[in-house]
Parts: sequence; C-alpha cells; structure tokens
Amino acid sequence: LAGSLLSLSVHRLGDDGARRFLAGLAHAAGARPPVEVPDAGAEVEPHLLVTEGGEAVLIAFNHGPQETAARFTFGWPGAGAHVVDLASGEPVAGVRADGQRVTIPRDLPAGEVFAARISPAG
Repeated sequence: LAGSLLSLSVHRLGDDGARRFLAGLAHAAGARPPVEVPDAGAEVEPHLLVTEGGEAVLIAFNHGPQETAARFTFGWPGAGAHVVDLASGEPVAGVRADGQRVTIPRDLPAGEVFAARISPAG
C-alpha cells in the first residue's frame, strides 16, 4: 500500500483515520511490521537494517511530544543477542531473546533517536 493516496495522507498529512484503515487492512492480510513496538503509539518509528554477517542496526525515532517506554521486538535467530547503544557505546540492559525473537526495552525521550547494534550473543 506504500505509494497509494492513502499512504500519502498518512505520511504527509498525519491522517489518523487513514493510518488505522491501512493498519487494519495490512493486519487482515496477515502482514506484520519488521519491528513491533506495542503500546508506544504511532509516533515511534523503528527501522531495522540487517547485514549478511548476522548483525543488525536498529534505528528508532520518537516523533511524539513526550517520552515513551518503548519495547522493540523483532525476529532474531539464536538464543541470545548482544545489544550496544551506538551513542554511548554501552550495552543495553533488559534485552530478552527466546531463540525466535528479541525484545529491546528503551525509554525514548520526545524528539530523540535511538540507535543500537545487535549481534549474536556469545
């Protein structure tokens, strides 16, 4: 549905009704976003870049007017993941991996960007 007039009204005009319609249509078709951010609202925009070497970079934007406690969940093979905040160089605490998916918790202040490198644990 990208490139449709409905998607244009969502991205350019912020039309919430069109956003809900497109999300419902995609859900009915069985589509899932590559990164799920439950309870964070539409203001949190995640992007996942995956390398051929088995690593990934998560970049998330909080376009909203207030801080949100986001949990980024996406498919991840293996029993663990090592996640490093690219701004601080420090490991991210509270990461959970179950062999199929990984969840990265992060408080994301209004207007801020979070970037992290994800690599297999071990």
